[in-house]
Amino acid sequence: MTTADQPSGPATPGSATSSAAPTEDALETVQRHLLHEEQQLLGQTISVTDEQWREPSLLAGWSRGHVATHIARQADGMRRLTEGVLAGVPGTMYDSREARAEAIEQGSGRTGLDIQTDLDTSAGALRSSLAEVGNADLWDSRVQASDGTEFPARLLPLGRLTEVALHHIDLGLGTTVDDLDPDLATWLLEWITFRLGPRVERPFRISLATPDGAPSMINLGEVGEDDPVISGTPQSLVGWLAGRAVRNPPDGADLITPPAL
Repeated sequence: MTTADQPSGPATPGSATSSAAPTEDALETVQRHLLHEEQQLLGQTISVTDEQWREPSLLAGWSRGHVATHIARQADGMRRLTEGVLAGVPGTMYDSREARAEAIEQGSGRTGLDIQTDLDTSAGALRSSLAEVGNADLWDSRVQASDGTEFPARLLPLGRLTEVALHHIDLGLGTTVDDLDPDLATWLLEWITFRLGPRVERPFRISLATPDGAPSMINLGEVGEDDPVISGTPQSLVGWLAGRAVRNPPDGADLITPPAL
């Protein structure tokens, strides 16, 4: 994927020749994955005790309560963007970085029931708001991420899917990157490479293994003949690019350090 590309779907993940945002069929697929991942998250966390929520997560400096609260507040932030789309007024995900950090800190020490309820209600509210955007045929409206990156609203479900899937892993409850469904992992690569593309200092190419044996290529930056090629399964590439542990890192992973996601 070049820095100007937008995700188009797992058939040709982030290919340099693709510039269209996801089709309606792709949107349905992404939203189906999102609902499934949210249900998986809620199903696994329902038995987490108050004490376990206060234990360290896999993210340095954050407890499980911090991670879960972040997941919920990110849903609220995306809902603010969709509400802006529906109102025809640009929305912002958070009032400020400080307000975002304070909300996560304040929510991290709640009871398990409060955290579980928050995860459920915030996800449901975002789901409803996204449906309104679709019903109003406003998917092409522009929105802005918290770091200032602009993209069409139709990419919001894909961004949310990545957030839920990766942070579910960060809770440290036994789910790992290696457990990701290959199709889901390929979709995550769409968003991750889209977000990392502008941050790449040294260009490199990703060779993604596909079930039929024909690799799909993803370019990050203006790749030349001498730039590294990193190859692997969707799961291994997601883990490597997102800075999460994987059993078998992709081939060539030692040749370059990807930018922080």
